[in-house]
Amino acid sequence: MPKLEMTPVWDKVFPKSDKVEHSKITFHNRYGIELAADLYKPKDAQGKLPAIAVSGPFGAVKEQSSGRYAQRLAEQGFLTIAFDPSFTGESGGSPRYVASPDINTEDFSAAVDYLSTNEEVDAGRIGILGVCGWGGMAVSAAINDPRIKATCAITMYNMSRVSANGYFDAEDSPEARNKLRAQLCAQRTHDYAAGDYERGGGVVDPLPEDAPQFVKDYHAYYKTPRGYHARSLNSNDGWNITSTLPFLNFPLLAFANEIETPVLLVHGEKAHSLYFSEDTYKLLEAGVKPENKELLVVPGATHCDLYDNDEFIPWDSRLLQEVSRLGMLMEREEFFAMLDRGERVVGGSDAHLVMHEVSQEAIRICAEMNSGYHTPEELTALMGELTGRSVPDGFALFPPFNSDCGKNIHLGRNCFINSGCKFQDQGGVFIGDRALIGHNVVIATLNHGTDPAHRGDTLPAPVHIGNDVWIGSNATILPGVTIGDGAIVAAGAVVNKDVDAMTVVGGVPAKFIKQVELDS
Repeated sequence: MPKLEMTPVWDKVFPKSDKVEHSKITFHNRYGIELAADLYKPKDAQGKLPAIAVSGPFGAVKEQSSGRYAQRLAEQGFLTIAFDPSFTGESGGSPRYVASPDINTEDFSAAVDYLSTNEEVDAGRIGILGVCGWGGMAVSAAINDPRIKATCAITMYNMSRVSANGYFDAEDSPEARNKLRAQLCAQRTHDYAAGDYERGGGVVDPLPEDAPQFVKDYHAYYKTPRGYHARSLNSNDGWNITSTLPFLNFPLLAFANEIETPVLLVHGEKAHSLYFSEDTYKLLEAGVKPENKELLVVPGATHCDLYDNDEFIPWDSRLLQEVSRLGMLMEREEFFAMLDRGERVVGGSDAHLVMHEVSQEAIRICAEMNSGYHTPEELTALMGELTGRSVPDGFALFPPFNSDCGKNIHLGRNCFINSGCKFQDQGGVFIGDRALIGHNVVIATLNHGTDPAHRGDTLPAPVHIGNDVWIGSNATILPGVTIGDGAIVAAGAVVNKDVDAMTVVGGVPAKFIKQVELDS
């Protein structure tokens, strides 16, 4: 592969941070195209870092918005790369200035290839962030690449949809698409004969008086000192005209509902493009893992506000919190799998840090649940937020209720939890259908190490409560206990071993009292 020529000077449209180290790197994709990127990492960083690959907007370069996001995230503890997509900026690929839904999606996975093999990166904690059209490419990459543990799409475009249907789906018809295909293929003939590829022009300049507001917004970014860059397609002569052609029949987000990893969509309330994120979120919400998908709509923000406007980019609120949590979110599935295997959580370890993060989230949700009156519907919604999954039909809860995890509570249908209950559920609390949990019941799923030197370690063991179980007030269920279907635990009992189905137990420790009596 030919060696790329990259400028040695800082030529970004944003100032260099004194909190990060910056260097230029290259990596290649599966098509043999060498890609250029800026690497940012926190100064004096120690150990393996979570990493995020960033690109976009569509027609921009890494010296613009994507680099700004990458640098800011590096300040928050991530190793980041902002890369130029194939055929653009300082990256390789010929002919120049051509877009491809396939190759440009591949570019994100190629970035993951690089990060996965970087000795400074924790390969299990790699995410991607795409801006504008590369937000859609990022979601597309997440569909097919499970190494991507979290995805963030900022002010996203679905380039397939807008290419095929026009803005706001105003040209969504076979006639309109066939007319466009004819025009583009005529352009192909012209370009081939000429031996060059005609470009479509970047953002219109000078700006027509009757230009739509979003075009004015693009002009204000790409054509002024605010965002202009000499290598930016939108700032200059734009993409090859025929770049639109492959997007017309490319199902970019067809399988978005199958993404299992976390996805965060961020969009402006007043953005002309909001419908792309809204409809993508509907796909994600109807998919296999709706509990880890989120749409964050920023009040008052336009499409381009989220390129660089600190007045609207919620750095210090939801966006930064959510993106900064990606490192933790990336580990959560692995963390709960570890707990489900019964593995020791060593105090101070990465797993222990994840446990703390999850606990803080649970404390916040429970505090909201226990503050004032909530309707049954509101309590169900809060329990869904706490557990991270949909709540089965017939669930009922009388607060207050407390959990120090929440994400490992598994509820059956028509179960009832009375007031004052406390669940320590890291090890897993599994409650069957029609179970009744009385006042002030404590369910514990963690033991501590007995050796004082390891007293901070925790040992998980799940509690399984069968169908039609009744647990009386003030009972305590200890780690590793299974309570069989139809059993009754008497008030005040401390249960430290399994309870057979259809039996009554009580006392401290709980012992067999009698068989459950059936009504004649």
